[in-house]
Amino acid sequence: MRQLIAALSDILERIMQSKPISADMEIMVFGQDEDEIEALSGLWENLKKLWQIYDELQRFAVELSKGELGAEPPPRSNYLASGLKQMQMHLRHLTWQTKQISEGDYSQKVDFMGEFSESFNLMVSQLRDREYNITAQRETMLRVFNQIEPLFIVAEEDPGNVLYANKMASLRFHLDEESQLKQELLQSFRDNCHPQTSEQILDTNSGRWYRVSCESFFWEQVLDSRLYHCVDITAHVKRESDLEQEAYTDKLTGLNNRYAFERAFDQLWDMCRQNKSPLSVIIFDIDLFKSVNDTYGHLQGDRCLVAFADLMRSCIGRFSDVTCRFGGEEFVALLPFTSEEAAMKVAESVRTETEKESVPLVTEEGVADYIKFTVSGGIASAIPSFMMIPDELLEAADKALYQAKQTGRNKICIADLQKPNAFTESVGQPILEETSEG
Repeated sequence: MRQLIAALSDILERIMQSKPISADMEIMVFGQDEDEIEALSGLWENLKKLWQIYDELQRFAVELSKGELGAEPPPRSNYLASGLKQMQMHLRHLTWQTKQISEGDYSQKVDFMGEFSESFNLMVSQLRDREYNITAQRETMLRVFNQIEPLFIVAEEDPGNVLYANKMASLRFHLDEESQLKQELLQSFRDNCHPQTSEQILDTNSGRWYRVSCESFFWEQVLDSRLYHCVDITAHVKRESDLEQEAYTDKLTGLNNRYAFERAFDQLWDMCRQNKSPLSVIIFDIDLFKSVNDTYGHLQGDRCLVAFADLMRSCIGRFSDVTCRFGGEEFVALLPFTSEEAAMKVAESVRTETEKESVPLVTEEGVADYIKFTVSGGIASAIPSFMMIPDELLEAADKALYQAKQTGRNKICIADLQKPNAFTESVGQPILEETSEG
């Protein structure tokens, strides 16, 4: 009997520890009759079946604990597994319900998992309310966006398809149409704008300027979208341009003023130096202008200045040339990529046209007479280098102008930068009589 009790204890311990019962294990019974031996053999078989049932339960429970809801359940003969099978079915159904919720179906409810059901249903209710609020807010936002002037565009980062545009943006940029214009605009945005930046961008098709801000955005499941906020700043850019133009323009003649001359001189100097090309400077001065003012008055003198400025524009018309009123009756022309011989032709053209010019002498009674005047000029030309500074060229042209004034006026002199005080000149005849001023 003691041996029997010890053997049964060993078997039960193995079952509780999930250790297998070997097929060759036997219960050794001594001094028992055949009926008792048969009964003990039946007990032994039932214990082995119990171990098998427990082993199936334990393995299935482990799979469920890992979330393996597709695990094969124990066979029907394992009547102890019914509870775990029911749990597997509930968890699989719950998984399906969760997927439905992720797709926006908030009608899902759980009523088969006790306290968990209450928490699950509360979560679904809160998700439904939050999505409703988000949808309502989004619709309100879109209505507001469609009523305001700033332009809003949401586009994919790549390839740049428009996901949303408010009404003003659609109208302004023709985004409702599959046009090349739209693609060019979006390409410009992608090339120039980056998240958390703001850039000024010109719409080349309309000629309008926009300040465009860019933000990373999440739009209807598109993670790599961009929100472009565009404000039309054309009027502001024009104002700035007008102010800049005014700051660098001589109010009387409309030519560039001295500030504009200094800026242009430095730029053209560097450009010609880099290209190893000549830069020519011509300084013009109206002869005996004090006599014009003293004889006819400053108002009539101003008309002469305006007439000469118009004449300079007509004779010096290349896009790269710069004409300036340097001060008083003195004017300057900057001619990049121009040799001194070519500069002399330009200056002579200005001088000879000035000789032909007649400025109406306007009085209260009308045109009483015509004012004639001449101009002198000084030229300096050189290929800019690091061995020179721009002021040297300007000073040489000024000396050439002085030479033209001192030797009779109504002429053009070219300074020889290699030989100080050496000049080449073109001569005309003065119109007004010489006085003590230039």
